[in-house]
Amino acid sequence: MADPLSRRIDIPWLHVLLSPAIGLSTAMSDFVLTHSGSVIDFRPMDKGSWALVFSHGSWIPWVGMPGDLLGSRPLSEKEAIKLTSPDLWLAELSKLTLNLLVEGIRDTKVIVSMFDCYKYYFEIYRKKYDTKPRKIERSDIDRLLFEILCFATFNIVVRAVSGYMKGKAATQDHGSDEDEVRCFNQKLLEYLEKFLNTHKIAAVRELVMAEANPRVKKGPGEGLNAAIRIAQYLSAGSIEEELRIFSHYAGTAIDPRSLQITEIIGLSHTGMILDIISKTLKAVFEK
Repeated sequence: MADPLSRRIDIPWLHVLLSPAIGLSTAMSDFVLTHSGSVIDFRPMDKGSWALVFSHGSWIPWVGMPGDLLGSRPLSEKEAIKLTSPDLWLAELSKLTLNLLVEGIRDTKVIVSMFDCYKYYFEIYRKKYDTKPRKIERSDIDRLLFEILCFATFNIVVRAVSGYMKGKAATQDHGSDEDEVRCFNQKLLEYLEKFLNTHKIAAVRELVMAEANPRVKKGPGEGLNAAIRIAQYLSAGSIEEELRIFSHYAGTAIDPRSLQITEIIGLSHTGMILDIISKTLKAVFEK
């Protein structure tokens, strides 16, 4: 009769090594990345199940050998999500980007600075012009925030983010850098639209000049539309034209009666906005 112990020869070493009964999982990281690029999740072992490996878009029981763990490195949960659920990871990054962008606009007081420049201009030249500065209302602040967010989002989507995401694509089961950049951009635009709707900014109408009457007329202006504005930047054809578009709409948001001055105010603050973009992306991708 054969030795009963010989029957264990058919049991992979891995199953013994990682069996919940052995209790070795407590000494391991919850996730590891193997030398072949596979992500292994050891958390199910805490509930008496086998470890899982992410393969071809889904989690399956891991039936590898002990040697498969050689050269592996521990992963944080965030890194594991990035590698196994890129859509979720990119959604979190895009949402964080928009939130930090809004915080940067608020903390730098760029909108306050624009309106302060506008008021200062009228204080200096009030004797030269018959018009008085407009009274700044909540809707005016929303218009300027809208213009800054659209300009910033356009620059992130078209220029900035690809440089930060280069080489960050996931491993064997996932797409290229271009795929992830495209996905990130789409989700960022979705979050921008959601933000504008949630804060009722999209319901605000643009300021227009009444014909033959130098006063602001609020009624017939079109509602603020981020897709339309960003499309204008996309069709600009040059950086100079992009800056002209921003300065025009920012100037109109401040006071459409004095565009020769308010457009300059908008243009003079683009450097501050680009700095906010840079700090935002560094906070998101370089931590």
